Amino acid sequence: MAIKAFKFKPKHLEGFEPQEMQEQEWWHFQKLREDNPGLDEYLGDTYAVTLQENDRTNVIYGWIPAKEGGANGWLFFSKFVGAKEMVRTTIQMNKDFDMWSMLYDWIQTPIRDDYPEAARWIKLLGFYKTDDKFSIEDIEYTYWKRGLDGI
Repeated sequence: MAIKAFKFKPKHLEGFEPQEMQEQEWWHFQKLREDNPGLDEYLGDTYAVTLQENDRTNVIYGWIPAKEGGANGWLFFSKFVGAKEMVRTTIQMNKDFDMWSMLYDWIQTPIRDDYPEAARWIKLLGFYKTDDKFSIEDIEYTYWKRGLDGI
């Protein structure tokens, strides 16, 4: 069956199993949802996408408005994601960049420093590594950014 893209709805999170390299981030995300009951509704109101195959959610991602005309990205891959889903996600996100360019000047997202596969993929999407870093529980992250103004 084909992979389908839907507008994200909080119910798409039910039963979602993140890939191993995002398990800690998924736990933090669940804690954030628990501590902020309105977060699910807020995410449902922002631009967010769910990619499903055979009624199983494989990828969820979206962008939250930030200061200075930009947006912060979030994305979770399920443990079932393989090459086909990566290609479909890349195609879908590249389509989305055209639409996002009407809303934002730039987008950024944090990538784990110990996850070179994620860095290679985000670079493929046209992002560049910035000097902005942070850490959570001994995991280092670096922000990757992409301009959307065609420059």
